[in-house]
Amino acid sequence: MSPAAIVERAVAAGMGGIALTDHQSARNAPAAAECARRAGLAFMPGLEVQTAEEVHTVCLFDTVEQALAMTDWVYAALPKRVNDPDTFGDQPVVTWDNDVVELEWR
Repeated sequence: MSPAAIVERAVAAGMGGIALTDHQSARNAPAAAECARRAGLAFMPGLEVQTAEEVHTVCLFDTVEQALAMTDWVYAALPKRVNDPDTFGDQPVVTWDNDVVELEWR
């Protein structure tokens, strides 16, 4: 789901806020934060980090900048494997209005 669709669903469900925790990345947190701001919804940026031991940890941050800094740290430690879209789908990085600015290669 796009950040805009997530926010739209949260508002429709009557939620007052959301957290976005994509797997290994917060690169869509800026778009989600903007969508949430426009909808009057509280937003907490984060990412789900999977360790080499296959532990999945939800990391939440006060700011988008902190979440993006964690993303950089995680990316530096990841194996340099290229995403297989046939297996995992495309990994788009989008703007608040769903324009795809990049396809994440990891």
